[in-house]
Amino acid sequence: MNFQTLPTAGTSMRYLDHAFSQSKKRGRGELPAVRLDIVKECLTSQLTMVLTAYPSFNSLPPFYAELSTATLDIPQVKAALASISWCIRKIAELTKIYKTRIRRSKSKTTGNKHFSEYYGRISSLLERLDKHFIILDRTRRAMRDWPDIKELFTVAIAGFPNVGKSTLLSKVTPARPNIKAYAFTTTTLNVGYLSYEYHRIQLIDTPGTLARPEKMNAVERQAYLAIKHAAHMVIFVFDPTMEKEKQLLLYHKIRKEFHGPFIIYVSKTDLSSPPELPFPFASSIDEIKELILHSFKKTHFYELGK
Repeated sequence: MNFQTLPTAGTSMRYLDHAFSQSKKRGRGELPAVRLDIVKECLTSQLTMVLTAYPSFNSLPPFYAELSTATLDIPQVKAALASISWCIRKIAELTKIYKTRIRRSKSKTTGNKHFSEYYGRISSLLERLDKHFIILDRTRRAMRDWPDIKELFTVAIAGFPNVGKSTLLSKVTPARPNIKAYAFTTTTLNVGYLSYEYHRIQLIDTPGTLARPEKMNAVERQAYLAIKHAAHMVIFVFDPTMEKEKQLLLYHKIRKEFHGPFIIYVSKTDLSSPPELPFPFASSIDEIKELILHSFKKTHFYELGK
């Protein structure tokens, strides 16, 4: 799911200025009732665009459901969206009421008075949304940083920082993550895709400090939730040039929490001989690809597509 295109909520003044200017421009020479319809059309279309851009928070996939709970004030966001929906209905009601009043006016003066009243009440109505627009803009900024995790067969690449996870992703998929030569540089979840026949396999390069759940930052929490909810397979990258015992502790922690297919990849074998590990491991990209495809073919993802 991609939340990069969520619209800016803006302010009541922006919506009102646009609607009233369109009413004046497009309604020139028209009856006042027609100009009311133009105001209603402009406001309704813009507010509906904001309203429908947000997902139903009650039906998000598990990864996004828990991420939203961890990063957003969901009741507050729902209240903001409900207020916009209420405002759209009230605009329609007021437009209907004042169109009737204007048509029944016995003089131009009375009609203009109703016309002005309508503008005033619509303005007051929109101004009540300003506090909700602020909430939605804060929500939009938070959701814009969410990774685009698709509902595909997913492989999470785990391990300590700077062990070669991003390099592995770039060798297995066409993804080109921003790879640095020092630790703690991953600021987002890098995602790549491996093609097989007419299928796509999703690989996620996760930040490597998952050994400290009580101190996770936002990106590390995303990585944890990706393994917990989205991953069907985990590749643990082991660096033979780093301290063995700490890597084993992280390996056992993740292995304990993830019960699906789990394979070990030993990186940087050109710099150091593979370590003695108490479990089988792969040390070549071809082996990793073969193991990924083997696991993928055993799942219902592949079987349903046959």
